[in-house]
Amino acid sequence: MKQPVKKHKPAKQPHKSIQDYSVSELTKELRSRAGSRIARYSRKVPGIGARIEEVNTPASRNRQREADFVRQLIAKGRPQAYEDSSLSVEERLAEKMWWWLGEQDHHTTPNWAPLWQQKHPGDDVGTRNLANREEWLEKVLKKIPKSSRILDAGAGELQYKRFCKHLNYVSQDFGQYTGEGDVGLHIEGWDNSKLDIVSDITDIPVEDKSFDAVMCIEVFEHIPKPIDAIKEFSRILKPGGQLIITAPFCAITHFAPYFFYNGYSRYFYEKILSENGFEIEEMNFNGNYFEYVAQELRRIDDMAERYAPNARKPSAYDQLIKHWLLNRLEELSKQDRGSNELLHFGAHVRAIKK
Repeated sequence: MKQPVKKHKPAKQPHKSIQDYSVSELTKELRSRAGSRIARYSRKVPGIGARIEEVNTPASRNRQREADFVRQLIAKGRPQAYEDSSLSVEERLAEKMWWWLGEQDHHTTPNWAPLWQQKHPGDDVGTRNLANREEWLEKVLKKIPKSSRILDAGAGELQYKRFCKHLNYVSQDFGQYTGEGDVGLHIEGWDNSKLDIVSDITDIPVEDKSFDAVMCIEVFEHIPKPIDAIKEFSRILKPGGQLIITAPFCAITHFAPYFFYNGYSRYFYEKILSENGFEIEEMNFNGNYFEYVAQELRRIDDMAERYAPNARKPSAYDQLIKHWLLNRLEELSKQDRGSNELLHFGAHVRAIKK
């Protein structure tokens, strides 16, 4: 009986340095990995298609120039890529695709800097949650008459006192959050030492009709009984006084365990404010569906590092896909026609005490 013949697996090939590839091998690798992307971008980036064809032409006489160009095409966006043996050829190729995408965005002469160091479409989408809110808040506060008495309810570290220099500013907070916690997002080193009033927001130790205005900025998700807080605001505001509120429409866990609701819709404000003696003068929505998705897409690497620590690190291809998605989300956001009815960062509300 014949003995079975053992098949020997071929020895694993050692990792090649970028310098170990010939021009033809590099070009072949470039084409096989990038595939249709070359055809797509060569039509949109002046000169790239011709240069690739030039490199791939056997009759070309300047072999040194060919070699230099292909190695630039693959690795120039990250100069140390020649020597970085931790990078696969696929990763080197993907890094060069960043450059192509940057050229498509700009239609300029080649800039060999990596795309993440360049300004390009997709840079801003999903990043203006805080900026939009603060721009609106500053504008509203500037319109309040000079020397009016304003309460910053849930003031925390008094970050918006800077917008109230023309006002008689009073801060209030329950003063128990320290910035420490194992669940969700936190801000370390939280400072409660500068508060004027330390109390429950539903039972503030001041007389009725004590304030010309009350602002409560990004606090409602941290209040166990938000309706009671609105009732308290109604008590301490003078008739004609302004109530200024912002709160998330949808939020991820933060400042736990003082995180009780992940958001409020327009219908909460319309119902509860009217039932407690307020008339809404202004309500607008910060961001839209596409902006919100972009905001969370930007968190993905940080969330992966925290909650999926054993997963592989993001490759250059992963980052490229992320960039493409942000470009697409920015395009959709610019063309948006009302997606904030489904999802947005949060509402900005200004109401008047009747």
